[in-house]
Amino acid sequence: MDLNLNEWLNDLCGFPYQCYYQFIYNETRYTIYIRWRESDPWTADLITDFEEVDENWVELEIPFLREGQLNEVKKEAINCANMYLEKIDHDRH
Repeated sequence: MDLNLNEWLNDLCGFPYQCYYQFIYNETRYTIYIRWRESDPWTADLITDFEEVDENWVELEIPFLREGQLNEVKKEAINCANMYLEKIDHDRH
């Protein structure tokens, strides 16, 4: 999947609703993947180099948010991803 960096791609037709956000952190490409599956809540994952195997994904602990709260989900997912990556950086040093 080819996405623009630092820009949300929304796939909100049919189910599940899915949104993707790619960014680069410390020279590594990451994707935030959020989805809503016909029932609340939204879920969010952080993916390194957009690996298809979900066992390599990190679940982001966003608050319980409902279908109509997409903007809040995006903000929370970005915040959680930033906190996760900063913690990993801190633990390495």
